[in-house]
Amino acid sequence: MNYKTTIALIVLLLLVGAYFFFVERNAPTSYPGDVHTPAVLSDGSALFAEDQLSSDKIDHVTIERGQLKLAFAKEGEDWYQVEPVRCKLNNWSMTSLIGDAAGLRQFDTLPADSDPGFFATVTFSETGSEQKPIVLHLGELTIGGRARLRQGDDGPLLLTNDALQKQVRDLKINDWRSKSLTAPGPTQVETFTIQNQELPGAGVTIRRDQTQWHLDAAGAQRVATDKAEQLINAFGRLYVDQFIADRTEDLAAFGLDKPRRVITLTTADRTVPATDDQPEKIEPGEHITLSVGRAADLENKTFFAARREGDSPATIVFTLRADDLKAFDKTADDLRDPKLLSIAAGDVKSLSLIQGDRSLKLQRDENARYVFADPKPNFAADYSEASDLVDKVVNLQADGFDAAYEPQTDPVLRLIVNDSVASIYAGEADTFMAVHEGEPVAFKLPPELVKPLLDADALSLRERTIFDLKADQIKSLTLTQSDSLELKFDHGEDNTWTLKGFDQFEQSALDELLAALAPLRCERWPPPEVKLGEQQTSLVIETREGSTHTLTAGADLATSGTADAPFAIADSLRQKLNAEFRPRLVIDLTPDQIESVAVTREGKTITVRHEEYQYVADDLALDQEAAAGLFDTLAGLSARRFVAAPAEQPPITLTIQPKTSDAITLKLSGDGKLALRVPGAGDYRDSFSVDDEAAGKLIAALVNEKPAEDEAVIETTK
Repeated sequence: MNYKTTIALIVLLLLVGAYFFFVERNAPTSYPGDVHTPAVLSDGSALFAEDQLSSDKIDHVTIERGQLKLAFAKEGEDWYQVEPVRCKLNNWSMTSLIGDAAGLRQFDTLPADSDPGFFATVTFSETGSEQKPIVLHLGELTIGGRARLRQGDDGPLLLTNDALQKQVRDLKINDWRSKSLTAPGPTQVETFTIQNQELPGAGVTIRRDQTQWHLDAAGAQRVATDKAEQLINAFGRLYVDQFIADRTEDLAAFGLDKPRRVITLTTADRTVPATDDQPEKIEPGEHITLSVGRAADLENKTFFAARREGDSPATIVFTLRADDLKAFDKTADDLRDPKLLSIAAGDVKSLSLIQGDRSLKLQRDENARYVFADPKPNFAADYSEASDLVDKVVNLQADGFDAAYEPQTDPVLRLIVNDSVASIYAGEADTFMAVHEGEPVAFKLPPELVKPLLDADALSLRERTIFDLKADQIKSLTLTQSDSLELKFDHGEDNTWTLKGFDQFEQSALDELLAALAPLRCERWPPPEVKLGEQQTSLVIETREGSTHTLTAGADLATSGTADAPFAIADSLRQKLNAEFRPRLVIDLTPDQIESVAVTREGKTITVRHEEYQYVADDLALDQEAAAGLFDTLAGLSARRFVAAPAEQPPITLTIQPKTSDAITLKLSGDGKLALRVPGAGDYRDSFSVDDEAAGKLIAALVNEKPAEDEAVIETTK
């Protein structure tokens, strides 16, 4: 581009700029076909007062857009489309519409002869208000986020912001509708019916009588409350996949003339209390019917459906997901209460278990404890065991039902709980059938639930507390263990315990024993003919009050001065009685204090040293984890129990060389569970057992690589 051309372009730009600055800037604003003077500044002014259009007050809205005529009403807190069909809306859709109307701002007044381009009319009203309905005629949209609008039939034509006009212009009513098919909750529903020709029985109806659901009007066939509630809640959670059609006359096109499923629920009539303005009245209950037609797709993932309320015809067709409808594929047996007895354990006042001419009877006394009823045995009932039996009875649950069952024999067990009677019969292949009086369907009971009831007798419920003590009541314990070792514990006034002959002892072992003894409960009472057997352990307890309690434990049973017959104790108690109470620490070293450990086995010795964060042995590749386990186990090694020295010398030798003291030598059995200190101190600590975990680490293989065939192999297995 040459110099002259550049000068010409600059002059042209200056002329154009001058024209717009001096002419167009002061020209009146104009619109196609309009010539007028602007009446309002560009910020605009609110068209309505702050509370004139409020979503809290407006409860009726109509929209007319061409042939489309819609009416909406607020019922309680929710909005509904009421014309031309009825459907619940998403509340936010109406709140947004009212909000856009309340937020209208006037930016200009247009000439009266301007073309408004009206395409819709929206009316807002409030029931019972003296304020006239607000009628807005919505006109065409212009540039810059503006649109035309007239309030009422005689108002001026205004230029406003265009949010309301856009929302009404783009309105798709299906987007405003709620896809949740809300329904009354379980506490409101009176009946719930499923009709499905594809299921056995072709349908089922459940009815609520106060808090109990039944399958029949007579109330003889109970429905599980949780199953009824799940069914009704599933109905309330149904979600529309897609809205299809309004006011269709051709239901057959959707398979709704002969629906595959029909689900109906009803609620009871509701009494509306009287007020100052009106008397008491009865509002009829709801009657909601959901019909499900044919599949809406080739893969049967969705189905056409329609919902109606009362006698009104269905007006909207929509689709529901097949997965959601599976919740209603229920038969009567699917909904039955599997509990044989509809009573809670806390409500049981009396219980009888009758087997032929043998009976076991319990009842609650004035202290709400279970006691034996006549014929009474000569001992008291254990509350815990009796309560457990009651729980087993009231928790009897069927794993199936048989409506055609007819007993062919006498019952093996009759249960009488308060006034409820149930008979249990032996079936084939170790099965049991139960019939609850007044119910026409038999319950199939799992054998593992019935057999404990058949085994129950008075002896199994006998009071199991042998002596009821608290730890702080005990003054002393004298314990003779199974190896004849006698230990005497004293309980000082300062609540500290001491072991006679020792400055220290294993306090945790004593604490565990006291927890098992205070109180002492037996595991079971064997038949009277069973005897104690060889004595192994005995215990004498002196209390601060001066009383004495004894416990003698044999191999299987135990006796006590407070019990008139032998009884079984837990194996865990027998172990606590024979625990090691003497100080169990054998090697008082830390891993860092050990310089080396020499392991001698089958004439071969490996000496392991700890050097610079690793374990080494001359010319051998060590398993570092096994070597670390050996050092860590020897450091602070404690006996499981001190025992008599073995007759033969154990085959494995461990020589522990501390850094600052003399070597310690242990002889180990082949499995590592028995250790002998050499030379010994001449007391009980010379020979001891160790626990399984420690034994495994003491004899673990230390060498990683397997030696050649002609070399000696040092290998130890647990």
